[in-house]
Amino acid sequence: MTVHTEHSPRLLMDLLASRRLDAATLVDYPGHELAVPAAIGARPIAMEPVFVAMAAGRPLASLEEVPLALLADDDWVLSPPDGAGWPECFVTACRDAGFEPRVPHIMIEVPMIRLLIAAGQAVTPCQATFPPGDGIVVRPLAGAPLWMRHLVAWRLDGALAHRAGEPVALATQAHQEALAAHPVHSAWQARGTASSVPVGLAPRR
Repeated sequence: MTVHTEHSPRLLMDLLASRRLDAATLVDYPGHELAVPAAIGARPIAMEPVFVAMAAGRPLASLEEVPLALLADDDWVLSPPDGAGWPECFVTACRDAGFEPRVPHIMIEVPMIRLLIAAGQAVTPCQATFPPGDGIVVRPLAGAPLWMRHLVAWRLDGALAHRAGEPVALATQAHQEALAAHPVHSAWQARGTASSVPVGLAPRR
């Protein structure tokens, strides 16, 4: 077995369609769902709220949940466009909160992103599994205004077609275990905010 990584979910879908991959884990966003070619099977495994990472020393870090509107004056560091709706969905959420985000930093290098955050020079939207520590805290956004969806996709004529349920089950378990290891997400879930998860995103196949 070999593993291939890409920043863009859309590129991974293209690699599946061109028979260069047998299966892939992908993300997309409500309102920006990936188109699934006829030769590909896909199944959502989880919906996850987008959290925010910020410097531990700032006053907002003491809140259980941070209203997105209170970050209107911050500089943001974002990952580049991924072809699957990012950062368009983030910009839309900010506009819905009443502001246009300032984004002076675009990068994927996690060590540099962490340095900017810890120094108080930027904040970043992140997955709930983004590691805190080293002067960084991770907090839910109040009201969960931004979500991402995790999917497993496979070629319907590929080596895993007759066993697609197995990678789906393994990926689901791995995602649940990863979230359970982060107390901030567990506390957010216990408060009942998870009931605001977007609905209507049924499995593709």
